[in-house]
Amino acid sequence: MTGLIGAVMVGAVLATPAGAVPVPSGTPIPPTPVVEAALKKMLTYADVPAILRVAPGWEYTVKADNSLVQTLCTKDGVSIDGPPESLLFQVELGETDATEDPISTEQKVWQYDSANQAKRGWRIMVERANKCHGRTREPDGKGGWVVQYLSHGRTPQQVNGTAGIWIWSQMKGGGTGGPDGGYYVLSLAGDTIQSVEYDYRDSAGLNAAKRRAVDRMAHTLVTRWLAN
Repeated sequence: MTGLIGAVMVGAVLATPAGAVPVPSGTPIPPTPVVEAALKKMLTYADVPAILRVAPGWEYTVKADNSLVQTLCTKDGVSIDGPPESLLFQVELGETDATEDPISTEQKVWQYDSANQAKRGWRIMVERANKCHGRTREPDGKGGWVVQYLSHGRTPQQVNGTAGIWIWSQMKGGGTGGPDGGYYVLSLAGDTIQSVEYDYRDSAGLNAAKRRAVDRMAHTLVTRWLAN
């Protein structure tokens, strides 16, 4: 394969793998032109401010399944999720097996059938995101625990009059190979809900300038999606 098709196929879930749970009826993978058009509007390294220093690596994934959810946060090992959704476009930069504890970022676009459906999903997202606060204990994947500090709020940027949601997870005591903190920005954009996530090494922290950079990057990506 050559050109954009070849690029799309790298790391993309464009069909149900052998032995996997079949995709439920009513949630077909979109045709290739739709997949290509989505990719052209999504996150690239050119969108990432230098201050964020994302590691190498690229992956584009398309998923269709009635049980897909956006995880907003975890509290004491239990996920707090958004409503079930059926179609996801996702670009990840920097998340590869070649680097331990990579600095990475990703954009997710949850596609709804209509703007009204997206608004209903957004109301649920806002309500559940309000639970993402406080001090929790999270499993470190090695039989122990780390302390997590969760906070959330609304972004200064608005999309068509609606402010986004930010959620910040700070991990303490995880060490190399343990869970990392993350900063997420969610936005309502027409018939989609979009998220931009920045994962960083907790030892380096995440200062206000970097959080503002993620906020601006998320707004730029949403604006570009709506303009095309």
